[in-house]
Amino acid sequence: MLLVDTKHLSKALPAVPDPSKARQSIDAPPAYEPVASTSDNPYLRNLVSTPAEVVEDPESYAPVEVTQHVVGDDAEYSSGSESPVTPTFPAPRLRQLRTSESDVFLDAPKPPFQRPTHSDLSLSASSSTPRLSPSHARRRSATDIRKARPYSTVRLPSAPPFDKSEKRSPSKSASGTVTPQDAGTIMAGFLRDLLSRQFAVEQSADVVLKGCADACRVYGLTLATLLQEQSIEGHTPIYWAVVKCSPDPDSTFTHELLDAFLDHAAPLAEPTLSDIRHACLENPDQGLFQWIRRHPAITPLFGASEVLFSGVVPEDDVRVEELPGDNDMFIAHFRVLMFQKRMRVLKHVGLEFIARGRLWSLQVYVATPENARKMRHSAKPGVWVVSLALLEGSQPTWVDSGFIVCKKDGTPTPAEGNRTNWMRLKSTNQLSAPPRHSTISASFKEAFSLECLSANSPYVRPDGSLEIRLEASLKQRETGCIIC
Repeated sequence: MLLVDTKHLSKALPAVPDPSKARQSIDAPPAYEPVASTSDNPYLRNLVSTPAEVVEDPESYAPVEVTQHVVGDDAEYSSGSESPVTPTFPAPRLRQLRTSESDVFLDAPKPPFQRPTHSDLSLSASSSTPRLSPSHARRRSATDIRKARPYSTVRLPSAPPFDKSEKRSPSKSASGTVTPQDAGTIMAGFLRDLLSRQFAVEQSADVVLKGCADACRVYGLTLATLLQEQSIEGHTPIYWAVVKCSPDPDSTFTHELLDAFLDHAAPLAEPTLSDIRHACLENPDQGLFQWIRRHPAITPLFGASEVLFSGVVPEDDVRVEELPGDNDMFIAHFRVLMFQKRMRVLKHVGLEFIARGRLWSLQVYVATPENARKMRHSAKPGVWVVSLALLEGSQPTWVDSGFIVCKKDGTPTPAEGNRTNWMRLKSTNQLSAPPRHSTISASFKEAFSLECLSANSPYVRPDGSLEIRLEASLKQRETGCIIC
């Protein structure tokens, strides 16, 4: 049996020439088929039967001595010359791992497949996170509620792997190929595609945005800044999320996206809040507007309010009826939770609502020496003051309204000649929104304020809530009746 033994390149072993190949030119390298040589080991017997994979590198050449010798008693020839034949040819390199016990070369194990932990937002081809194959991306879990949403990716080419321990300069990327401006443009385009549903998303909106935030940090950007830039048709991504929300069940992901936008964009700048108010006028959904107002990014709680509300804005009930007719009339119903505690501790209750294509602000607060002087009609410190105003983006209008505090039994209208729980809010000029801000206000009598705060108040319900009704007409009227 003839074996070819390939050892380390630095070792020169004696070679026995093959008489049958004496006529072969020395310049031509012999047929080369390396076979692993080892002792008769049963464990390795099957491994040596597989030839090793040879990869030739044309740029690296080294002389290799091939030694042929007779093994066993079955040899049929002997060498007549003792000079070895040492042809020069490219040294093979083997793509195998050397074992510690023998010269056997084994295939290197492939790394196991790992599913990305955050999202499919990959930064570059050099990232260590494995990509999902198309067949794997189409697999769906039986319990996954997003069965029709394949994976989506954003590729930022040549981006280095993100290392939280490193502080990168915001002026350029580590590779120097993608600038922060380029990365911001790519991310703005991704947010636009996300809003326009150019592709479906399998993960939750919050997971997707966390991946976006990680990608932004690599280039020295912040996702909060990108979300508040007017980069999509002159508006912020938050604006378009508000406009696209609807009661339709298909809008569930848009609601999730809006919630995630607000979470990652906080704290919001005043231009962003203004853009959101304009979006609420474009999509005058009362329930959506009240949900947005209660969001921590829109109404952050501080100090006493944070402690009193346990970090959650109370869900006051707001309902608006727009009555038919030419007087642009509406009736707004409010149920204010924790009314007595809010007036005692915070000295203020603020309500906002949408009616007749406008955003309104209704405030009930305790008069102080400071704010009493700002009122057109001076109020005695300690009494309750009610003010009505328009919010930004609303058109000017005339207002003639009645503010009524309902009793426990639900009686909204005061008895004849009894004006204790009712007051009129009427503008002498058109009510204007900021920047030309104007308000109309009036104050209750001090006795009524004390009556509402008493333990056995006829107005406050057992759960601590108070019902308020606002009847308004947006036409100039001279009569005392508002809704008639």
